[in-house]
Amino acid sequence: MKPLRVYVCEDEDLSLGVNKVVLEKILHEKNIIAEITYCHNYVEQDDQFLSTIELAILDIDLEGSVLNGIQLARRILELNPCAVFIFITSHREFAHDATKIHLSGFLDKPLNPFDFKDALSRAITQVNGYRMKNYNNNMATFQNEKILLKEKSIISIEKVAKTHEVEILTTEKKIWAFDSIKNTEKRLSSNFVKLNCSVIVNLSYVFNIEGDIVMMRGGARYSVSVRNRIKVRKAYEEYISRKFV
Repeated sequence: MKPLRVYVCEDEDLSLGVNKVVLEKILHEKNIIAEITYCHNYVEQDDQFLSTIELAILDIDLEGSVLNGIQLARRILELNPCAVFIFITSHREFAHDATKIHLSGFLDKPLNPFDFKDALSRAITQVNGYRMKNYNNNMATFQNEKILLKEKSIISIEKVAKTHEVEILTTEKKIWAFDSIKNTEKRLSSNFVKLNCSVIVNLSYVFNIEGDIVMMRGGARYSVSVRNRIKVRKAYEEYISRKFV
């Protein structure tokens, strides 16, 4: 299994040292192999490396950096839309901005190891979810097999209102097909789940579920119908429980 790729950016030597000790201890306890890069600030030369990062652990006030932690997280998302983040900071006033990013934890300094362990567990779960798509080699058919797509390329499928069409959002483009949500659901693998009568999503692209809202990587949000809430939650939990990190 390939190592978990982690990026830690903290401008204070003491805090960076604490983060390093706690992070490596937790990863060791979880038997997770990781490639970890520690740094004090962001430089543009990091971009090629950052595009491969799965988890970024960031301070927000990065002295001497051209970007603060929030801006750096947004930059990483531009390079890798599936990265997840943990912020460790003294600046709680940025908490609202941080929630708009793929957030696994927003932790106060001084670092509490137990809170960090919880946040890291969430982050690993979210990384697992995305990694799973690489193990899905199934094909999906639409419109009486006239359209054939790799399941792992499909993000979501939505009914087009007042038509007999569905809109298929893929990693490359949108595709419209004469088909129904009901029939489409029957042909897809367990990597997909129907949220309501109009939307099916690929669990590989689900970042988190909060209440009746499914948050997708990339920022899209979908509502889950009351009758489907238990089924959707169960499908997501079973999906992310398959360990790939």
